[in-house]
Amino acid sequence: MLNIAVGAKLTHKTLGNCRVLSISPGGNYFYISFNSGARGGEFAVSTAHQYFSPPDGLSDEFGLRKDAPPEVRPLLEAVNKGETNGATELITALDKLREFAAVDLICRRLKLLGLELDYFLLLKQAKALRRLTSRSKDAVTVASDALARADNKKRKAIARTVRAAAYVDIGSLTEAEGDCRIALEESPDSPHPYRVLAKVHIQRGEYEKADFCFEEGATRDPSGRDEILVVYKDRVERLIRDGKKGEIDQVREHISKRWPPELAAKAFREIEAILSRGAFESQND
Repeated sequence: MLNIAVGAKLTHKTLGNCRVLSISPGGNYFYISFNSGARGGEFAVSTAHQYFSPPDGLSDEFGLRKDAPPEVRPLLEAVNKGETNGATELITALDKLREFAAVDLICRRLKLLGLELDYFLLLKQAKALRRLTSRSKDAVTVASDALARADNKKRKAIARTVRAAAYVDIGSLTEAEGDCRIALEESPDSPHPYRVLAKVHIQRGEYEKADFCFEEGATRDPSGRDEILVVYKDRVERLIRDGKKGEIDQVREHISKRWPPELAAKAFREIEAILSRGAFESQND
């Protein structure tokens, strides 16, 4: 939990004295509205404060929490002192625990201490940022840093694919497609660029091209075959959010004509569930 109360006075290194007006949870962050004299605004404070806490209220200069989990405390203490030994191990462990805000926070802590992150840590940070609310633009920047440090084609392809996925998140489809196509040249046996490229085509309504990319990816790694359902569900949800429900019929028509009957039936159930949930939420607004 974030131990900051509405009405509390905080000291920020840039803004000076602030008063908290409201706090609301949102994904991996608490959004804190504040005022500081004639100025106002909003902070996004990471829930990763279970590991680190700012000593001066809201700041990027984090200190180790006394109640940090004992199993990670030695590694946290090393990171807090600016020691890179153990940082990769710690970030890998937190990533597996899906503590993405903590991964980002610790990487930023290392940078603030003047340490240069290597390719692997930058890649972990970029992937973590994509998982956090409204941080995909930052993921593009960090993935670009990882790409600059990649020392072979395979690593370059991985960094480009992560950046391409972040580009899709922010709607930069041309940039995403460019990264995917270069990544396929650098690592033609990898399924991941095909999967991201499929998402590009889906967002453009190019469903046959998307299915082709998914199949190409599946021939390289069959374990990702079911991801097609997840991506099409995301497409339907986006169409609803954008007020384009009429285009959902195009999705249905494509699935009906092109997909195997069993998979199509599963997709239709998922689409109907999304539409039913949307209708229920509209009634209760």
